[in-house]
Amino acid sequence: IGCATTSSITTVAAGPLTVNLGSDTSFCESKALILDAGYPGAKYMWSTGDTTQMITIYNNSGDISVFVDAGPNCQDRDTINVHVDPLPEVVGISSTFINGTTFSMAPSGEQNVSSYMWIHGDGAVDFTKNITHSYNTAETNTWNVMLIVFNDCGTDTTFLDLRTLLNVNNMDINAEFTLYPNPGTDNI
Repeated sequence: IGCATTSSITTVAAGPLTVNLGSDTSFCESKALILDAGYPGAKYMWSTGDTTQMITIYNNSGDISVFVDAGPNCQDRDTINVHVDPLPEVVGISSTFINGTTFSMAPSGEQNVSSYMWIHGDGAVDFTKNITHSYNTAETNTWNVMLIVFNDCGTDTTFLDLRTLLNVNNMDINAEFTLYPNPGTDNI
């Protein structure tokens, strides 16, 4: 038996009700996915708890289903598997003073990263995860590094001024101190 529902303007559905949310999909977390159950004027119950014809998915991975009720003998359901691919993240740069003007560096707190790009203040560029770099002693204002991490969904960036590390390594103090806030973004 077919089904037909009407609104005050037009026929909404005729024949069997077939809900189709589309094929299983994945998308980047910086984007949104709109799912449409179709059949305007029907009643909807999504596994997310929503009761509207369309819902927007931002960061929910897993199966999402909808039940559509357009009247007696006019009901259907569908399920779609959605996978949200995360953006890359990096918290900071771990750096060790080796000697003279040479530093070893590695990303700190990185997640979901597929590639790396180090841009040094002296113009040098590196593309491996862990690096060692020597700076020209005469140009201490170029002793900084920017790390950009990548994946298919986007990038994240962090910076480090190595002059601070050099000054801390050259200190001759015997004291305890508290660093606040941790992590710091602008002022420590």
